Amino acid sequence: MKKTVFSVTLLSILVGGSWAYADGLSFRFSTDAIAIAYNLYPIRDQGSAEFGWVHNKNDRDVLTAGFFANGQRDQLSGRLGAKAYWSKIRKDEGAGLAFGGDLNFMINETVSLFAKAYWGPSTIAFGDIKGYKEGQLGANIQVFDNSIVAVSYGSLRIKTDAYGQETVDDGLSVGLKMQF
Repeated sequence: MKKTVFSVTLLSILVGGSWAYADGLSFRFSTDAIAIAYNLYPIRDQGSAEFGWVHNKNDRDVLTAGFFANGQRDQLSGRLGAKAYWSKIRKDEGAGLAFGGDLNFMINETVSLFAKAYWGPSTIAFGDIKGYKEGQLGANIQVFDNSIVAVSYGSLRIKTDAYGQETVDDGLSVGLKMQF
């Protein structure tokens, strides 16, 4: 199963890479999980896409494909949109749609604060999956023009038929974001 999840993520990255003229790759590590995301931006003038994979060491995986409208006002930038997700929590698996967005507030040229929140209700979840909740707060520190180190606190929870609310990732994490 892990090979299938990795193959689908890799295929999404390779196919999606031709949609845009700038890309970014990010890695995030916590004591529970590893997250990898591939970002495509801009799509047209003010859009973006993101393909991600979160793997928890306790037999939990989440794949996402998100499409967003981007915007900026002074030091505040962000995106709003939807994420399609597929999740396997032990023996339960299914898919759904989550809505939300990300905000980034520039403190100075080097440091910014960010927040993100996504919610997927049971009415648009299929299979054994009955809901999606994701939230994260953190700080970005720009090391170089194209490299950022991120420190954050967040949570990703999936609700399933058999297991109820299951945590895929929760707690403090450290990440690296690179733009090409």
